[in-house]
Amino acid sequence: MATWPPRSSVIASTRRGNGSAGVFERPRISLAKSGIVFMSTSEFWSTESSLRIFSQDRGRARATPWLDGTGAGSFPSMSENLKTRLRNDLAVARKARNRLETVVLTTLLSEVRNREIEVGEEVGDEDVQAIVVKAIKQRRDSAQQMLDGGRPELAEKELEEATMLQTYLPAPFSEAEVRAMVREAIADGATEMGAVMGRIMPRIRGRFEGKEANRLVREELV
Repeated sequence: MATWPPRSSVIASTRRGNGSAGVFERPRISLAKSGIVFMSTSEFWSTESSLRIFSQDRGRARATPWLDGTGAGSFPSMSENLKTRLRNDLAVARKARNRLETVVLTTLLSEVRNREIEVGEEVGDEDVQAIVVKAIKQRRDSAQQMLDGGRPELAEKELEEATMLQTYLPAPFSEAEVRAMVREAIADGATEMGAVMGRIMPRIRGRFEGKEANRLVREELV
């Protein structure tokens, strides 16, 4: 049966038998991408071995990262950059009982952690920003769907969350700045839409709308 881990994170054990001859049943734990912990008890260990193994497991458990990014040492060692800022802002939001910001940041940190599980290593600011960009796009798309469905109050909430997430990206480029990049790419020999977009998108991703960049490229290639 899938269970959510207790806040103590300490792996539980069950003793079977009597006296020193008893053995401990050691749960195996695996973490799926969904963040659900699955426990099974297919191995048995002697008392002496169990004490040593459980001691190691308790140490590992204390270092287990929480998916919502809360608590001391929530993630492995990180640079004092975007992930740390997200964690600190989440702590402030929780303390202020700001439910919306708490939910948004908790969800974002969970997505970051899922990405780290997927690639098997920590991700840097560039990857975190890509996750933020995706989250903003999802909320803007949802807002448009809500407006089309006659639910402006729900659209407003989605846009509020998108605005909140936007603060974790660098300042957006102006149209003039992106147009200058387009002209630069064309001057360097990119004469087709795909070639120009391929050159500018890595520079503007998350800081300028792709469809607007596409429009500027079309205008400059005429």
